[in-house]
Amino acid sequence: VRSGFDAVSGINDVRSAKLQPVQVGERTRHVDFTARAAKASDLGLALWMMVEHPQLGRLLSRCDDWKGDLDSTCLLSQDRLTMYREVVDLCHKRIFEDNLDALWEGDRAKLPGPRALEAKLFAGAAEVIHATVDGQFAGGAIIKLCQVKAFAGESGVNIGMELAKQSHTIPGHTNVVYVDSCAAAPGMHAGGAMWKVLSGMKTVCVACHSILLPGTVGFWQARGMRRFDPGSKHDREEFCAAILMRTQGLVKCELDDLQRALPPSKLPLFVWISKNLTDLDGGDPHEDYIFTPECAEEDEAEPPA
Repeated sequence: VRSGFDAVSGINDVRSAKLQPVQVGERTRHVDFTARAAKASDLGLALWMMVEHPQLGRLLSRCDDWKGDLDSTCLLSQDRLTMYREVVDLCHKRIFEDNLDALWEGDRAKLPGPRALEAKLFAGAAEVIHATVDGQFAGGAIIKLCQVKAFAGESGVNIGMELAKQSHTIPGHTNVVYVDSCAAAPGMHAGGAMWKVLSGMKTVCVACHSILLPGTVGFWQARGMRRFDPGSKHDREEFCAAILMRTQGLVKCELDDLQRALPPSKLPLFVWISKNLTDLDGGDPHEDYIFTPECAEEDEAEPPA
């Protein structure tokens, strides 16, 4: 919440979880990482506010995206501010500070500051993951739920790309979770648990732009993410085919459209698409997070009465 004539109100969802260590043989696993289910109606909601116009009086105005940070003019509860700062500080340290030499040749002047991450909290549809182990902060992430242009048609496990090009003509969108920043505290074993939440969210795939360091790329690839190059015909066809399989032939989505829906980046794109058809709710590919037609989008875009 901000004061003044440019007052804007908004709040990020926080997926708070307490991880419980469980001994499995000689290894320790952390379980019970639960999260609120994401709904298509939660994505990209317009922000509206009452304003006083000098000639027309009180009006309902749509707000543009706010480029903000967690300074003294941002009014938050102390608990929520602490969560935000813990996630931002850890991500900044693990992604930027720890890689100063490898990515910025030791030049601290090139290093983005914490405010670059704080500003991401003010983006539309941004959420925060905050994980703790025995009450101690263990890891966190800033994610964004994105709507990607897609087309729907008759579903079926035997629907191929050639048939989909002709039959899938209903315009709309499908939902993707984008991992903007993610980090785990060393020795806390939170990385795998956070991935379990990301991969379990109600979206058709998980995407991120990864820094090219062996440890980071290895973490994503070990979870099944693979690199997709929008400039490669093979990658474009493979992505489209994977989305068709993921949605039981219902949704056709192009790699170029995914790239346009995500925040711009010069880093390579990594995407995870589940190959397990049974992870759809009840095996039903017609959930609104799988596909929402344009007519439903227009209804959601209407301002409140």
